[in-house]
This record gives sequence, structure tokens and C-alpha cells, in this order.
Amino acid sequence: MIKESEVVPMLLRQFPEFKKYWDDHWDYLGEENEFGLCGKLFPFTRYALDLLNLETAEADEILHKMFDISENLMTEGNETIRTAIATCFLEDISNRFAEEPEKNERFKTFLGPESLGYCEAWEELWNPKS
Repeated sequence: MIKESEVVPMLLRQFPEFKKYWDDHWDYLGEENEFGLCGKLFPFTRYALDLLNLETAEADEILHKMFDISENLMTEGNETIRTAIATCFLEDISNRFAEEPEKNERFKTFLGPESLGYCEAWEELWNPKS
């Protein structure tokens, strides 16, 4: 089982372009050790949002890999990791696209069953159908 301290280093290894987002984030905020995993996922969320807005084959390939890893963390991670992925990654993206149905549907095409279930439950909670 992956440890919380291993999540970001793993993401940096898997996604070399993420390093720029990571460095820019901490250049702005300062010392990274002050933040828990949730706060450390913020630059990864920014990276995902930028890729989702590109709508290119190359971006889609990275997104498939990204959301496969997040699905694995949702199913195999400990409670802290699952909560961070759910609330500080998936939920943040879902919230950003709440008023953009086409982008929200595009986002959902990359999700595995656990992640999709979480996002749909989140949407239902905040936007119940009458």
C-alpha cells in the first residue's frame, strides 16, 4: 500500500510536466512541508484542468494515465489518501466544471467506476434533480 508521503513523488515521476506546476506552486507559497496531502494535490489539480481544456490526443493520453492512477489511489489508498483524492482532486475538478456540462461530461469519460461514483454523488448532493 502506498504511503501518503509517496503520493507526490510518484506523481512527479509519472508526469514529468507536472514538475513545473509543482515548482510554481511552492515558489509562490513557500515551504511545502506545512501542507498535508490535500494541499499538495492543488498543483496536480491545476495540471489536470489545463490538460482537460486542451482537448488533444496527447493531453487525453496523459489524462487517461492520470485518472487511472487516481482511481487506483481511490481504491487502494488509505483513508487519508482516498479522502485527499476525492475532495482535493476529483471534487475540485467537478466543481470547476459544474456550470460547463460539456467539459464536465468530458472529464467524466476519464474516470474509473469508484471516481465516477464519487463525482456523481457529489453532483447529486449539490445539484439534486427536482
